[in-house]
Amino acid sequence: MAAILLVDDEKLERRVISYLVEKHRPNLKIVGETSNGIEAVELAFQLHPDIILIDIKMPTINGLEATKKIKEKLPKVKIVIVTAYDEFEFAQEAIKVGATDYLLKPVRPEEILRILDKLTEQINREKERELEEQRLKERLAMVMPFIQMGFLNDLLSGRIDSKKELEDRAAFLNFNLLSSVAMLADIDHFMDLTSDQPELNKQLLKKEVFSIIKKSTKSIPSIITAPIEEDKFVILFSPQESDPEEIKDQAIKLGEKIRNLVQENTPATVTIGIGNYYSEPIDICLSYSEALKALHNRYFMGSNQIIHIQDVERYRKAPLPYSYRKERQFLERIRMGNQADAKKILLEIFEESLVPYANNIEIVHSLITELLIVFSRTLAEIGGDTESFSSFAYIQQLSTLNSIEEIKNWLLSLIEESLEQNDKNKHALNSQVVNMAIKYLKENFRSDISLEEISHYVHLSPYYFSRIFKKETGLNFVEYLTKLRIDEAKRMLRESEETIVNIAGIVGYNEPNYFSRVFRKLEGITPKQYRSLR
Repeated sequence: MAAILLVDDEKLERRVISYLVEKHRPNLKIVGETSNGIEAVELAFQLHPDIILIDIKMPTINGLEATKKIKEKLPKVKIVIVTAYDEFEFAQEAIKVGATDYLLKPVRPEEILRILDKLTEQINREKERELEEQRLKERLAMVMPFIQMGFLNDLLSGRIDSKKELEDRAAFLNFNLLSSVAMLADIDHFMDLTSDQPELNKQLLKKEVFSIIKKSTKSIPSIITAPIEEDKFVILFSPQESDPEEIKDQAIKLGEKIRNLVQENTPATVTIGIGNYYSEPIDICLSYSEALKALHNRYFMGSNQIIHIQDVERYRKAPLPYSYRKERQFLERIRMGNQADAKKILLEIFEESLVPYANNIEIVHSLITELLIVFSRTLAEIGGDTESFSSFAYIQQLSTLNSIEEIKNWLLSLIEESLEQNDKNKHALNSQVVNMAIKYLKENFRSDISLEEISHYVHLSPYYFSRIFKKETGLNFVEYLTKLRIDEAKRMLRESEETIVNIAGIVGYNEPNYFSRVFRKLEGITPKQYRSLR
């Protein structure tokens, strides 16, 4: 119902308009009236009307001045100037300062009703547009964590190839990407530490560690922190210094601060890998790959410490031409299930990065060890059987191989067998995971459930979970959740006397109008019409 404020120094004029509104437009309501400009401004600020009818000539301040003051604070209010013919130039000036329309005295009743109808239609359209924008914002807020995670994954894996794409996506997410150092914090021995804990406790520990990371970095400008995979957290740190050694020292000090706080305030410890500084944001993926490789040296150097890529001993011994981008391409083909391309890229890595060091088997062992570890994690990410694939056991096997050809054949065979076994198990595993998700959704669909939440529940990445869920059910996550809610609403409409507004809230919709629109889209009729059929 639109609210109207009447401002006219002639009481009769106010009474006429009030009568017309009450008799002919019950959808409108007179919420206040006054005879002078100052009170008009005060009432407008107090009542927030949708429409103001205001006379030009009034005591204190005139309608033109009042309009200007009101529009400064209430830009959306519709103001109609009421003026005599000889004051028409004032009406034109009022339009310039924000009035919506004008009426000429003597005002005919049909003209008042016409202009009120026009303004009411405008207000309804604007409110509907605002409501739709709010719904879009709410839906966007639901998927925003997924969008942000997708962007970070693409950025860190090197899948963003152009500067423009990087800038556009970063601007959309309000990420201030500058020259950066990538740091990667990993909870030490997380699986062993939480093996006897319920899932809730595991997630709470991760949240506690992440809160410490965010608190430690809160005062640093242009820093991005995010959970990235499993029990890891990425920190993209933009240093204020330009000297490489000072940048390295800054990153290590930040890492030490986080490490100490985690150790002091949680039952866990973290090891933090740090990559080199890169001046171009698009090269963050290189720093991230280095941070990951530095972190992997925990297996040789121990846990609960800070490991900078420059301080890894084997990197000081030899400038390895290891292709970080090729490694990410290899892992991406694994995620996509493209075994032929994965094998081809793996052979290219051998030829370019390993064959030149065929006479230094220790270096070859180090690189293959890293590749096995990231392959194992990728296998877990796509739902593979990580229990049968033990990177530690295979690292021990690797240590017995002493020729580049022997290592190549062994690795190709190992990865091929692992992926074939993964394909055999995938359908059964996917069905099991989707059944778990469906059970969870049926028990919790009334709550505000996000794709990220359900993905965490089944221990898969949102991207992979959404893919297998659509494949197994024929519906995407949002479609399935919507169907559950509407089916329950239909049951309640048939079997209960709850109001439609209450039913909307019970099945998970805070906005009844939006619930009705979704219901009609799926069922072809409104909830009220559906109830009438019972």
